[in-house]
Amino acid sequence: MRKKGGGPIIQTLSICFALSIALTAVGPFVPKQQREQWEFRIAAQSQPQLPEMQKAPFIFPYTQEEVDMIAAVVMHEVGYCSRESKIAVTNVILNRLKDGRFGSNIYEVLHKDNQFSAIQNYYSPQILPDEACRNAVKAALSGEDNSYGALYFCNPAYVNSDKARRWFSSLELVFTLDNQNYYK
Repeated sequence: MRKKGGGPIIQTLSICFALSIALTAVGPFVPKQQREQWEFRIAAQSQPQLPEMQKAPFIFPYTQEEVDMIAAVVMHEVGYCSRESKIAVTNVILNRLKDGRFGSNIYEVLHKDNQFSAIQNYYSPQILPDEACRNAVKAALSGEDNSYGALYFCNPAYVNSDKARRWFSSLELVFTLDNQNYYK
């Protein structure tokens, strides 16, 4: 059995219809600016409000060893920077995995030639990942993403060769965070 009055969309449409009839009747007697404001409100109310779509996180299998590897790389690269930097670097690694050109699993992405020299921090720890670093890595693995799709990052102060500077300048700069530039 239907409820009297219909649902919220029917009620909104009924109100909008009644207001549009009223506007038609009083239109000539109301200043144009006031009529336009009323018409704008009626149009806004007649649009059904839909929930915002949220992007689901990219799900992939990973081992505890791979999580430890990511944490070692992140700690070596941006360990003393903000939580946001740690999440961004973790997401660069995940973005490379999604991209497919850098490997088919985290181990391959981290060990790709000339990419993450900081992976050595996993095998011969110089800087052990702290709890803040591990928590940021876990947040990124759980779907927190502030990377805007970046595939590369660097701190320009540590780019020593002209060839590397030219290569980074050929990429699209997406954002800068804690002196690190992030690129696509």
